[in-house]
Formats: sequence, structure tokens, C-alpha cells
Amino acid sequence: MRQAHSAGLIHGVGLPLWGPLDCDAFVAVGCADAITDEKREQIYALQLLLQAGHQKICELTADVSPVPKLSKREAEILTWVAQGKSNTDIATILDISADTVATYLQRIFAKLKSRNRIGVAIRALKLGLIRI
Repeated sequence: MRQAHSAGLIHGVGLPLWGPLDCDAFVAVGCADAITDEKREQIYALQLLLQAGHQKICELTADVSPVPKLSKREAEILTWVAQGKSNTDIATILDISADTVATYLQRIFAKLKSRNRIGVAIRALKLGLIRI
């Protein structure tokens, strides 16, 4: 609390987030200024966005069976993806082409039934397929 106050965050609000199967969460948002009616509308919009994001995370981390098997290279590439690296960065790190990275990612997306980098990383972390 002292660190938040020293950073200028003296006002705030707590936002409950609900998910399926008791997958609930709570987010605290701090601000420097008092919460006015105008800010209340912004906070409400923020809560809607956070709720939508929380629902998606609950969906992505829902139990999936059976757990897909990843090759060593797929797990390696996925670990770099989860760390925010681009295909070009991963290609440079692994000394392979960016096209090869893209091919591996397509296989990974199919195995983990996800359509984007964030979703596949969340699912892989939940399933214990990678660690970051």
C-alpha cells in the first residue's frame, strides 16, 4: 500500500470477475484522482473488458483431455512464443527460418485447439506443457 501511495495511487476500486465453475477473480485498480462520475463510466467499461478477458481465460484454461503431446522443438518454440518473441526472433534464436517457425506454430495451434499466440500460450501453461 505504501508503494502504491508513493507512486501516486491514492484512490481505487475493486472489481469482482465471475467465471464458470467457481472460476472467480478480483481485480484492484488504482488511480491518482478521486473517482468522479466520468471515471465511473470508464471503470464500468474497464470492468466489462476485464470480465470478457476473464471469461476467455477461463475457457482457455478449462480442462482439456487428452493432453496433446508436443515434440521437443514444438515445446521450445512455444516457450519462446509465451515469452513474447516474434517468429523472426525465434528463428534467429533457434537458427531456423521464420517459415519453419510458422509451420511449427500451425501444428501447435492445431494440437492445442487455439487460433492465436496468447491463447495457445495460456493453454500450454495450464496443461503444464511449457514453463516460463
